[in-house]
Amino acid sequence: MTGLRQAIDNTRGHIKEIRDELTLLGDPELVRLYYQTLCTLHQQIGGLGKVSMGYYLSSAFSLAEKRSLAGAKPDEENVAALLALSIFLGSSSFDSVIGAIDKETFQSCKVAGSRIVLADRQDLRLHFIFSAALKVISDSGMSFAIGEFKELLDSQQGGSGFSFADLAADRAGIRFAELATDDERGALRLQHMASALTAEEVFFPAIAALPEGIPQQTFEARGGIESDYYREYLSTINARLESLPLYQ
Repeated sequence: MTGLRQAIDNTRGHIKEIRDELTLLGDPELVRLYYQTLCTLHQQIGGLGKVSMGYYLSSAFSLAEKRSLAGAKPDEENVAALLALSIFLGSSSFDSVIGAIDKETFQSCKVAGSRIVLADRQDLRLHFIFSAALKVISDSGMSFAIGEFKELLDSQQGGSGFSFADLAADRAGIRFAELATDDERGALRLQHMASALTAEEVFFPAIAALPEGIPQQTFEARGGIESDYYREYLSTINARLESLPLYQ
């Protein structure tokens, strides 16, 4: 986690210079609205022990649905929700590309020490939300930041070797963001299913029988990401994703 913080802190100054000149990722006030909604939920359930991130997804996209029904653009609401989630559930330093959250809000609403999990694991939560955030950042045209922020995702691998469970979380985050930012039909579908997101099996694939802790040397000896070994498990992950209720 120390390496993760260092990696994202190293990008902050450069990105802030660009951000101060351009509105790159939408309306900071809208992101702030979603962030405050997450804070309110966290104050209610954050002290209960281990909590699924699904409750936070559900809260954010329930608000997005209400605002869309009142005339807001579904895809814009979903982007704001995803950005707020990336700051709240990923790293507060993601705000370096948005500039939505003031120091007082960060101080009054802290996630540090909380046990917000995905598939009962905090590392998979980070893989999911970082991948979703990178998808949104990539689609915004911020090509200058992708390489730097990609290091944040890579840093989650740690020293435990290659993990297909991590890959599943990465793919799930990307797929989730794709639906959220799709045309109006896809964006609205996600919003309509917001209340169901409290159940992880609606949006996150099973990780059973996915190998983990594969030493990098062993993984490369098997052919790495160009191997049939890798492609077989990637196909399994993609099939599990597409069978989920959210993507039916």
